[in-house]
Amino acid sequence: MRSAAYDVVIIGAGPAGLAAAITLKKHADVQVLVIDSGKADKIRAGESIPPAALSCISFLGLRDIFDRANHFAYPGHVSVWGRHLAGFNDSVLDPMGPPWRLNRPVFDCMLVEAVSRHQTTIAWETQYLSRQPALDGFELTLYDRVKRQNYSLRAKMVIDASGPGAHFARSLGIKTHLQDQLIGLLRFSSINAGKLTAQTLLEADQNGWWYAAKLPQDKLVSMYITEAPVLRRINMAMAENFSKGISQTQLLAAHLAPVALSDHCFYKFPVYSSRLEQVYGKHWLAAGDAALCFDPIAAQGIYKSLSTGIKAGKTALAMLKSNGHDMSAAVLYQNHIDDSWQQYIDQRNQHYQQEQRWPESVFWQKRAETKVYPYKMMQEFNT
Repeated sequence: MRSAAYDVVIIGAGPAGLAAAITLKKHADVQVLVIDSGKADKIRAGESIPPAALSCISFLGLRDIFDRANHFAYPGHVSVWGRHLAGFNDSVLDPMGPPWRLNRPVFDCMLVEAVSRHQTTIAWETQYLSRQPALDGFELTLYDRVKRQNYSLRAKMVIDASGPGAHFARSLGIKTHLQDQLIGLLRFSSINAGKLTAQTLLEADQNGWWYAAKLPQDKLVSMYITEAPVLRRINMAMAENFSKGISQTQLLAAHLAPVALSDHCFYKFPVYSSRLEQVYGKHWLAAGDAALCFDPIAAQGIYKSLSTGIKAGKTALAMLKSNGHDMSAAVLYQNHIDDSWQQYIDQRNQHYQQEQRWPESVFWQKRAETKVYPYKMMQEFNT
């Protein structure tokens, strides 16, 4: 790990960073290091992928391993959204096939092990601190949280896959544009008794929206999305109030009431719709949530991370061949990110504008806006 120089250093060991690492090693003999500030066993949010994500998994050479795991295809979703009657979206009608529900720890482990098989190190609990320009890339200063010491290394290319904070890009002065800022409450439970549909349950209320989904190994994830000021007003940031909120829903309450749950893990997390102003430079790229971050209503987060990670890996190889002088591949990558963002915004607006039942609700009024906030507001929300 303490080699003096690498061809590519990837900041972030989520799906985007690991997909980029696998892509690089599959297609060239390059020296790659992946760093991540967290621990190897940290819990990552996200448990569903659309059928299009299977093409990414196949490209990475992992489809056989994926199929042998205990992920399962699920039959679409049931929603109370825009009306009081339940609506159904059956995946049988999708020509691409059904979406998939992941055993997320198993899925993450699959990616980590694939990186290891390509003889690439993942330096966990290693934080990016700063960078200095070098003759053919960057000199990076990192912090080893285990040894509690700084060290430096050189990288010809950096791929920033550090999440919504985009820590490397921010250190270059690149701004993040924030389309929307929400907050999520997430609860993981074990299903001890009773049967639960494999369909996703989705329900809007006056202050936000609810989500529940059965996971592999008889687990359940349930979530509430709202705004931070609304959350404080309705006082739902406690596990007991979260359960009370579910009991007052129409769809979720009907499905979850007969099910016995235990072993609750409950936490709060920020939800962004944001994009990096620029996703490339002479010796760097951004991928995954560092490049663009999606509201979970789109159900595209993991797929977006895999696909942008793969494209970032391919683009990095093209940039390495020209030592950063030919930027045509990077321009195409930027165009891809721009197109993906516009498709997401169109889809997101369509989802939120379907809900017209609470015209006086501040939450739903704001979701109808298309305002883009300056970067400083994202910093304020982080604090």
